[in-house]
Amino acid sequence: MKKFLSIALLCLISIGCFAQSMGIRFNDRQGREFVVYAPSGEFAYSMFEGDHISRDYEGRVTCVGSTYISYNYYGQVTCIGDIYISYDSFGRVNRVGGLYLTYDYNGNISQTTGKVRSTNYKQRTYTPAHL
Repeated sequence: MKKFLSIALLCLISIGCFAQSMGIRFNDRQGREFVVYAPSGEFAYSMFEGDHISRDYEGRVTCVGSTYISYNYYGQVTCIGDIYISYDSFGRVNRVGGLYLTYDYNGNISQTTGKVRSTNYKQRTYTPAHL
């Protein structure tokens, strides 16, 4: 019985380690690169030499250079520069700018449609994410 439990626990841990994650990369207007990881909504960024980073009272990054980053009530990033990010009812990223993500029954990304940015900056319009 102990062998069975240890094998089952090992299988569950390995499944969690290999869960699907997708990095969505885009650049701000000055060329800094940002990556939003789906489904978690965590993000990473690059900086230029001399860039200033601002943080809020909780230690979250709120500004990289001239690009502002905002969060919702749950601590999820909702806006990086002019790119809005929204989440579904399960807390998974379902939209980054104009890129829509669809998940299957198991929570894996099954389809993506659209682009983060349109090709023409002036014609691009985004609606703010709901808090």
